[in-house]
Amino acid sequence: MSSPSRSSVVGRSILVVLASLLLGAHLLRGWHVAAAVAVALLPALLLVLGRWPRRVVQVVLAAGVVEWIRTLLFLVDVRRGEGRPFARMAVILGAVAAVTALAALAAGRLGRQPRASAAPPAGPVPSGAAEPRRA
Repeated sequence: MSSPSRSSVVGRSILVVLASLLLGAHLLRGWHVAAAVAVALLPALLLVLGRWPRRVVQVVLAAGVVEWIRTLLFLVDVRRGEGRPFARMAVILGAVAAVTALAALAAGRLGRQPRASAAPPAGPVPSGAAEPRRA
């Protein structure tokens, strides 16, 4: 498998950072300061080696998608009850939820990977493969 290009890694990183900052700002609006700071700093976890940091970021961003949809439904209900327009707000929050979902997917393709060993795998030579000649 080939490594992703630098521009695709930068694009994915920007998406994850943007989604994390938006979710952090949303949490801060509800005075959840510790959660807002934790979510805003979440992309830094991708600097840690291994799969688990990417999975943590993905799970948190997936929970963020659920939160955006919950907020969308709540605000549509409130605005309908007040007889106020809600379509533009619904489109904007739907787009934010979609960007957060894309960021969750992108987070799975980011992060530092442990380097593969340069040595060939040990074991028998597969049948049909040429064996080295001995002098």
